Amino acid sequence: MQYAPPPAGPSKGLATAAMVMGIIGLVFSIGGCTWFLGIPLDILGIVFGAVAVSKVKSGEGGGEGMAKAGLICGIIGIVIIVVWFVIFFTILQDYYNYPWNYNNTW
Repeated sequence: MQYAPPPAGPSKGLATAAMVMGIIGLVFSIGGCTWFLGIPLDILGIVFGAVAVSKVKSGEGGGEGMAKAGLICGIIGIVIIVVWFVIFFTILQDYYNYPWNYNNTW
């Protein structure tokens, strides 16, 4: 006697994509010189993660943990890029305001 295969669970594709994009974007964001690659990947991780979490809540998708991981990694990656910019422009401003700078006319 043959048994029917178990029904397929909800798709986890979007949650997997969110996690992969979020993690890779986070790695590029931490890299300093590769921040420009991290921005689109972090944004995709956030978008895919938010859509996947909403699909999990409505029962249409699976992989809630992966979706939340992609969402969180994407948000952390964007925060790290903002911190990099603040540090860079603070150092740049301090350089131009330093007294030994020849461009200073005081």
